[in-house]
Amino acid sequence: MIVLLLVVICTSVAAIATRAVVIAISDALFADRQAESEPAETRMLNFSADRYLAMLRLLDEADFAFLSDQPGFRPKIARGLRAQRYRVFAGYLRSLRADFTAAATALKHSLAHSTEDRPDLSSALVRTRLRFTYRLLLAHGQAYGWRMGLGRVDATELVKIFDGVCAQLCSQSAEMAQSNG
Repeated sequence: MIVLLLVVICTSVAAIATRAVVIAISDALFADRQAESEPAETRMLNFSADRYLAMLRLLDEADFAFLSDQPGFRPKIARGLRAQRYRVFAGYLRSLRADFTAAATALKHSLAHSTEDRPDLSSALVRTRLRFTYRLLLAHGQAYGWRMGLGRVDATELVKIFDGVCAQLCSQSAEMAQSNG
């Protein structure tokens, strides 16, 4: 009986991981196309990590603990709320991915058109993209597991990485404006 339970758990974890990877890859492909279709000036106005702060508390277990203490609580209510919050969180991740891609692309273009050669920033941008992709995959996997009642989600580092790219973009834009003006 225990062996069967372990097999079921391992199969579920593998299915969760596979689904998270598929979602992240499809989000990555969609976000790249979306980022390229918007004008750079429009995207630059929307770059703010503040927009994603609500996402960090969206999957907080404290809300579900409070809900379970309420009269008339039924597990079906919690399952529905979990599914709804998961969809909203996934939407935040798609937006964050699109914004990160656009900000990183704008920073790359800014570095390419800069009068000063900055190979250190170029290599840092490549490492940052890799860290962001890793954290995005992790957030997708954690969120899917959370939806099934397994574990918790921490996307704080993901938002910090995006905020760092936005800060670097602002700094690079200010340097370019100074050198042109």
